[in-house]
Amino acid sequence: MATKTIRVHLDDRKLQDIIRATSEPVKRRVIADGVSHGVFVEMGTSRMAARPALVPAFEQHTKGLGDALGQAVERGVRLDDVMGKVAFDIQGDWAGNVPVLTGSLKNSIHVETE
Repeated sequence: MATKTIRVHLDDRKLQDIIRATSEPVKRRVIADGVSHGVFVEMGTSRMAARPALVPAFEQHTKGLGDALGQAVERGVRLDDVMGKVAFDIQGDWAGNVPVLTGSLKNSIHVETE
């Protein structure tokens, strides 16, 4: 009785894309302001009500982050690119929605890449 050999070709291009997208380091990003009074505007004081702009921006842009990262992995997009976009989107919304007192807070909001 003859033995049949079955050959299966495994196309691992998708797997290679996933490995490449997830193996590169993701830079740390810090979204910050450059003034000492920013925290008081965001959180409030005993004399002033809170006027949050950072927390709502953060919540808005991170609520779908898990899905965005999953889609990035599926498409072979670098995770660092996704995180960079999210950081700059948060920065833009924060600066756009911060109450303008003197402009120094609004103009000091930035993303630092470490």
